[in-house]
This record gives sequence, C-alpha cells and structure tokens, in this order.
Amino acid sequence: MDKKYFIIFCELLFAFSACSNQDDAVSSDYNDNQIIIAEKSYKNYQPQLNYSAVAAAAAYFDSIREIYPKHEKWAYQAARAYYYKAVGEHENDNIVAACESFLKAAEIMESSFSIKELQKNAVLNRDKIRFHALIYVRLADIMFYENCTNQSKDSYAKANSLLLSINDSIAIAQTYTKIGNVFLQEGDWDNAFISHKKAIVFSKSNDNISSNSWRSIAKIYYNKGQTDSAYHIIRNLIENTEGESRILNKTVAAHMLHHEKKYDSAIVYFNEGFNSKNKYTKIFAAKNLSEIYRELGDESKSLYYKNLYSDNYFEELARSSSKSEIINLYENFLKNKTSAAYIVNRKYNRTLVIIIMIMYFIIIIMIIIKHTASIKASRKNIEELNCELLNLKRDKASDFEEAIRQLSKDNSYSKIYCASKTNIKSTNTNSYYELILNNEER
Repeated sequence: MDKKYFIIFCELLFAFSACSNQDDAVSSDYNDNQIIIAEKSYKNYQPQLNYSAVAAAAAYFDSIREIYPKHEKWAYQAARAYYYKAVGEHENDNIVAACESFLKAAEIMESSFSIKELQKNAVLNRDKIRFHALIYVRLADIMFYENCTNQSKDSYAKANSLLLSINDSIAIAQTYTKIGNVFLQEGDWDNAFISHKKAIVFSKSNDNISSNSWRSIAKIYYNKGQTDSAYHIIRNLIENTEGESRILNKTVAAHMLHHEKKYDSAIVYFNEGFNSKNKYTKIFAAKNLSEIYRELGDESKSLYYKNLYSDNYFEELARSSSKSEIINLYENFLKNKTSAAYIVNRKYNRTLVIIIMIMYFIIIIMIIIKHTASIKASRKNIEELNCELLNLKRDKASDFEEAIRQLSKDNSYSKIYCASKTNIKSTNTNSYYELILNNEER
C-alpha cells in the first residue's frame, strides 16, 4: 500500500514539473515573439507599438539569466530585449532611459561573450558581432545629437572595431561617415576628411553613403577656404541625387551662399529645406531663413521663422538637458568595464602566482626527495663496502690460518720448528740449504 502511494506521489510530482516546464516554454516563446515583432517594426521603419511587452521581455530574460548566468542563449535574448526596449524609449523621447538600456544591452554582450572568441569564428558568430556593433552605433547616434562628442566617437570606434572583424564593408562605411561628422562638428577638418575618404572607399559605390560623405567633404573644403572645390562637389551632388538627399544637398549649398551673402539663391534652397520631412533639416533651414531676413531688414519674416525655429529649438534643448546624465552613464559604463577587466586580470595574475608557487614547492620537494635518496644510496654503498672489506679480512685470515695448518703438517717444517725451539741444528738440511748459516753468520 505504501509503495502504491509513493508511485502516485512520484507521478504527480513529475506532472507538476512537466506543467512548470511547459509554462516556462510558453513564457519564453511569448517573449521571443515580442522581440521579433519589435525587430520587424524597427527594420521596416515603423514605430514600436509593443514597447511595454518588450520591456517585460527584458525583465523576463534578465530573471532567467540570474538562474543561468553562463547560458549564452538567454544572454543574447536579454541583450536583444534591452536593445529594442531602448529603441522604444528613444521613440518616446526618453533619451536617458534609452541610453541606459543600450548600455545594459552592451554590458550583457560584453560580460557574456568574449569578443576574441567570437572573432575566432567570425562567420559563425557574424550576427552576434554585428548586433554588438549595432548597439554601439545607436548609442553613439544619440550621444552625437546630444553633443556628447567624445563619448560618441568612442562608441563609434568600438562599433567599427567589431565591424572590421566581420568585414561588413557597408556598415563600416556608414560608421566612418558618422565618425567624420563628429569630427566635422568639432571643427577637426583633417580627421573629418580622412574618415569620410575611408567611408567612400568602404562604401563600394553605394550612392547614399558616398553622397553623405561627399557632402561633408564639400563642407570641409568650404571651411578650409577651398570654395571652388566645395561648389563643384555640391553641384554634382544636387544633379545626381533626388528626394530627401537632394534637399539636404541644397541646404548645404544654401548655407555656403548665405555665408557669401547671395541671399536670393540661399532663400530658394532653404525654403526647400524648410519643407523637408527631416526634423533637423527643417530646423536648420528655419534658423538660417530667420537670420537671412534679419540681415535683409525684414523683421516680420525673420520673427516668423524664428518662432518656428525656436519652438523646435527649445523642444530639442529640453531633450538635450540630459546631456550630463548621458555622459555620466557612459563614463560609468567604461569604468565598470575597466573594473571588470581589472578583476579578471587580477584573478588571472593571482592564479598565475599560485600556480608558480605550487610548481616552485613541487620542484623543492623533488630536489629534497632526490637529495635524501642520494644520501641513503651513499650510506648503503658505504655499508656494503664496509661489509665487503670485513668479509675480505675474514677470508684472508681464514686463508692464512689454513696455510699455517697445511705448513705445519709438512715434515721439513716440523724439523726446522723443533730445531729452532731446542737450538739444535738439523742433521738433514740438504733440502733447505739456503737456511744453513755460514761462519760469519754464526
């Protein structure tokens, strides 16, 4: 009876475990699907409508990682969840939260995957490496627009280092274009020129990338006083591009014309820029139109564009008030990363020292053992030699005694021995003539 109840208990326990595992599998599939939905929206330039579900997915995969901290699958899913959570936060203008989530995704990738190990088999790990680079690119984009130039350059450089390992030429070209624009914003014309030239080389004649870089090179030439080269490039770009790219090229030309006080042409081009779908192109055009009309003395039009520009400007300024927070987030990320690397190195060095000490003690012990064995062997050899000498003495003594006994049995020896005892000369000494004394010896 007891055995029967025990079997029933085991069956119930197994059923409960199976249900629990099934629930975990359902939860995992649900959260995976939320990431896939967010990814599809992202790739199709659509707003992220399932932000709350993606945020929940990030928390879910984080909790799984606490149970399985070394499991690469859950780490990768957690990083992806935080990435798309950051995308949703950026769309909602929550800039600091977006940076924080991007950095969380980067931290998970850094701690869960060795870059060197991924790069050893770059073909197999291409998606992970590219995703890791994409985190840094998106993070750098935000920091660039928030005027965190040093942090932006560093983040772009990290992205490019990863992209170069998988030879993703188009992505490399795009990143070099972005790096060039950061240098351009800083007024570092030489480094900006070098970065954009690299972008053109890697772009492999990709029209959109090469157009962006040539437009920036035109700005560089103009800022360096090479106006003829600048106008030649921008004119070719306007003739060979269309849509938003062409409008952007015209606003660059308008900025040059405005600087040279060629107002009529500048106004035409800036009006096209003001009607752009791109918010930043629109703000840039409004700002310049306000300045042109102010310089021309038309205060009403200047005020009109200024109000339009100011509305957008203060909106952007409000967003940019978080600049210091973003810089602190990024700097703390770098410190934590350095500290983690330091801890790993310290553990490695400590382990190395322990191994060396163990080997040192093993060698000392082996030397002591060998020396002790050598001493014992020497003592044994000495004892054996003493025994051999003692045995040899005994053998020699026995041989001598035996020789005496044999000699004593000889009749001639007996006669000589008796004569010596009685001081009487032997009468028969012919056999021992050498023993007879002569007259002098007597």
